[in-house]
Amino acid sequence: MIDEEATVRQLLCRPFVFAGGEQREVVDRDVPALEHVHAQGGRRVRRLRRAGATDDEQRAGEGRACARDDLEELAPQVTTEMKTEVEHAREPRRSRVMRPSHHADSSHSLSEYHDPMSAPALDSLDLNKLVALEALLRHQSVSAAARELGLTQPTLSQLLAQVRLVFDDPLLVRTGNRMVATSRAAALRGPLADAITSVRRLGQEAVFVPGSAVARLRVACTDFVAGLVMPAVVRRLRAEAPGLHVELQNWGARRAETLATDELDLGIGTGSRPLSGIYQRKLFTDEFVCIADKNNRAAHRNWTPAGFASLPHAQLSVKGVGTGAVDAALAEQGLSRTVAVSLPHFWLAADFILGTDLVLTVPRRLCAALTARSPGLKHVPLPLCVQGFTATLLWHERRHHDPAHRWLRDGIVEAAQRV
Repeated sequence: MIDEEATVRQLLCRPFVFAGGEQREVVDRDVPALEHVHAQGGRRVRRLRRAGATDDEQRAGEGRACARDDLEELAPQVTTEMKTEVEHAREPRRSRVMRPSHHADSSHSLSEYHDPMSAPALDSLDLNKLVALEALLRHQSVSAAARELGLTQPTLSQLLAQVRLVFDDPLLVRTGNRMVATSRAAALRGPLADAITSVRRLGQEAVFVPGSAVARLRVACTDFVAGLVMPAVVRRLRAEAPGLHVELQNWGARRAETLATDELDLGIGTGSRPLSGIYQRKLFTDEFVCIADKNNRAAHRNWTPAGFASLPHAQLSVKGVGTGAVDAALAEQGLSRTVAVSLPHFWLAADFILGTDLVLTVPRRLCAALTARSPGLKHVPLPLCVQGFTATLLWHERRHHDPAHRWLRDGIVEAAQRV
């Protein structure tokens, strides 16, 4: 029968494991003993207790149990290190080094020689090993770290053995009945803890505090939407999030595609077709009406579609050219109109209508605002059905979970619901 306690004493007191020709004999002799003690040590204590052993016998059994507890932490890693040393002994002699045992008493000292060309193979470290190492260095105990991580002690011991090989350093050494960090481990502890904390924050949703947030958000829309919705948004920004800078841009023909780049954060368009990766949220719907100068005789007639088409028109167009909803409605009846002026600026339209014979088709909300500002304008119903539109908030999926972006989106939706 193998003498477990003698084997334990030999392993725990042996100060060094030497790489070289004699290493194979040490491995052949000790590895079976370690495996035997690790598997059988605790079973004897339970058998003694079930048999009603005497106090002396129980104390002897408990001594074996304590030895087994030590091996629970040390045996797997020692076994791995021994097997590593066997492989090391097969390498050319220039690469052989004399290594202190990771569980040697701290009173022993011996110079350790390293290959000056060697460096830690950090590419073999994954996040799980770094998390395990951080817990080991913090607790300086395999059993305590294993409990925190939900791992078995043998599993964590094997991870420790692998990390030791990467850093070419024991990292934790046994002094008496406890483990202490080496100088290398002490230097790693702070940076490693900071790195693990930073990585864990990656999985946490960022908390957005409007009052302290600093960001620049670019919003593209027509000047109609900008004048209708954005003043209320800006007032809220100044009151709640003064560090947010909103940059308003003109909404162009291909602005929806620009959302997929880093040039634009939000867009407000009308009649936007579905695009891959683009989220949409309805803001409001509107219909078209007509305005004219009150002194324009045509404004006081009952228009027919043909009579309406024969009038001189001003046209609102984001692109400044082309046809729109009015032209489509007239075309359905075989009619067309004459456009004298095309305007990209909605809120300046009144200045082009007042004092002229022009008529202009505008959204109903814009008509209400313009006639309130300019008493010289008259609202005239359209003589044909012109399809209305829906103003839609657009953004790319890459910004969908951005907290500042989400806060601004909610603010725009709230402002649009009040217009």
